[in-house]
Order: sequence, then structure tokens, then C-alpha cells
Amino acid sequence: MKKVDYLLELINNKTSLKKLTGDNKKTYKYIITGIFINIINGQDHEYFQKDLYSKAEYILATSKGGCQMTTEGLAKISRAVKKSMEQNFFNDIEDYDTTTKVISFFRNKLNEVKVGKTLFQVVEISEILNIGSFMERRGTPYIHKHHWLEFSFESGLTHTTPVFILLGDLKIHWNNFLTLTTDYIMYQSKLVPHISQHEFDQIHEIRNIRHAYSGLYRTMVFTAVTFVETYLIEVFINIKELYPEEQVKNKALSNEGNITDEEIIKKIIYKIFPDIKSKINKDFQTYKEILNYRNRYVHSSIYKEEHSNLSKLQYLLDYDANTVKKYLTACINMVKLIDDSLPKEMQSLYWWNRIEIPDFYANKESALLSTVIQYKKLSNYGL
Repeated sequence: MKKVDYLLELINNKTSLKKLTGDNKKTYKYIITGIFINIINGQDHEYFQKDLYSKAEYILATSKGGCQMTTEGLAKISRAVKKSMEQNFFNDIEDYDTTTKVISFFRNKLNEVKVGKTLFQVVEISEILNIGSFMERRGTPYIHKHHWLEFSFESGLTHTTPVFILLGDLKIHWNNFLTLTTDYIMYQSKLVPHISQHEFDQIHEIRNIRHAYSGLYRTMVFTAVTFVETYLIEVFINIKELYPEEQVKNKALSNEGNITDEEIIKKIIYKIFPDIKSKINKDFQTYKEILNYRNRYVHSSIYKEEHSNLSKLQYLLDYDANTVKKYLTACINMVKLIDDSLPKEMQSLYWWNRIEIPDFYANKESALLSTVIQYKKLSNYGL
């Protein structure tokens, strides 16, 4: 938060900017624009960013007595930032007023960060730069005005989608589940030859392990269903935004607040992209089975089911590892098959090959971080 306050002071109209006039002010605004460019590229920590901070502070510090930078020195800074603006797809580079627009946008984002708001929609930044080209260079091939970006000093502008976050959560739960079941099997192999299975399962630590991985069964199913639901809502919104003519043809597209995931698949995806039906039918049937169980979780009670003599509580106890593996695999397969079958501008899983996708039947942990970015390890620091 100190960095935010520092930057807000640098672009304060009533203090910092008010002190400056003429070439000093013009150059200063280009410096701030350069600082903004480095931040949205995730380069706030680089040496050249520190140089821009120093130049901004220098101009402010010497403004009262007349800046000691030469006219050519000031012009050199402005030219360098203009070149950077061009390289980063800014609009109206030769229009000095563009720096005013950049600073205004920058100020708004910093004030939002102060109150915990880091996400904003693409349309907000479209006036000052070609955000599609900018994000394509950063690895997001298709970005649309209704999509969300995160403003981050660490990472720059990042396309943020809940589908990516939920898949990460699912991998975390899966890794924890594997750790617990591995521990259970290891203890079992050591003790059960000497004691009965019943006695083993009554050991305090073993009961804790069983309760924990039993809870993770349910957590993973909930997360997987939410992952699918979130993806389908994203498809629903993308269709509405990118194909407005479909709203005239398909009444289901007007049911934004009431539509279910099954309805999105049957009434929208199957109608507009009929070839998808045969590709996902097997996984979709499994998914409907998952929903049946998940809904009983949500509405669990001590009542009996009307069509059977089963307690509704039974569904809280019935999961086993093979069933969960089947369910999780179906959820991930169905989402990927749908995405691969959509038109290119609709595909949102462009990041799929940059991370490790869990293979639940392989019984191995899944890496949580990107597979294409090299991170330093504690061993690099002697730990």
C-alpha cells in the first residue's frame, strides 16, 4: 500500500502536478506514462522503472528553482516514452492529451486498489490503448470488452477468469487427498499385518485421516461441478456479447439470472453448435449423474427418498476413490471438449497447455504453477 500512496502523490493534481509548468510538466507526464507502461507489463521491479521514479522525483524536487535538466534532456525522455507507447499499442501517441488520459486512468486504478478492487473490465482501458494487441503479446489471444483484467504490480495486466482459479483449487484438493490416502496406505501396510483392520481404523490418527479424505471427496465434487458451471456461464456470456443476433433466435439467452448449466448445454450450446453434442455426450451423462449427487449434498436431510427406501444422508457417505476419479475426469474432459469445438474467438482455455492438467487415474500430484515459467527455488538461496 505504500507504493500506491507513493504513486498517488506523484500524480496528485493539487500538489505534484500543480507545481509543474511548460516542458517540465510535459516531460513529467510522459515519465508517469512510462511508469504506467512498465507496471502493466509486470516490470515495476526492473532497474529502468527505478530510473523513471528517480527522474520524476528529480523534476519535482527542482521545479521551484527551475529544472536543471536541459531542453534536449527533457525531449529525449519524451521521445523514449513515445516509442514505448508505440511498442505497447497506445492510441494517439502524438496527441499530448493522451498522457492526461493515461494519468487519469492510472489514478482511478490506484484509488481502487487502495479499497481492495483490483479487477476492471477491458472496455475501461480500450480508449487509451489497443488492449487486444497488448494482451495477445502477453499470451491472451482473444480478449473482449466484457472480460476482466487484474491490475497488479507483480504481474501487470492479467486476464482473470474464475475457471482458471477453480481448476487450481481442484488441483490443491486433489494433492491433499493423495497425501492423506498415501499416508493411510503406508500406515496400513505397517500395522495391519499385526493388528486387525477394525482396530487399525479406530486409531486416533487414522480416524483423523479418514475423516479428512472423506471430506475431500465431497469438496472435490463440489469444486468440479462449480468449475463446469463457471465455464458454462462464461460461454453463455461470450455468446451474448459476441453473437447478439442469437438473442433474437434463442430465448434461453435472455434467462441470465435463472438459467442452469444443463439448460446452457441443451438449449444454447447444442442449438448453436450442434456438432458438440456427439463429442461430449458420454461425459455429459456422467456430469448429470454428478449433479444428482451434488444436489443431494446441497439439500441433504434426514428424510427418505420418495422413490426408494434410502435415507438422503446416504449420499453423504457413498463416495469412493474410483467414483470421484470418474467424476472429476468427466468434468475436465467435458469442458475441454466444448472449448476445443467452439470458434476461435470463443475459446477461453488458451492457458490449458501452460499448466499441468491432473490425471486423476495416475494417482500422482499435479503441479500448481505454470510449466512454462521458470521459478527460482529455495535451494537457489541455500535453503
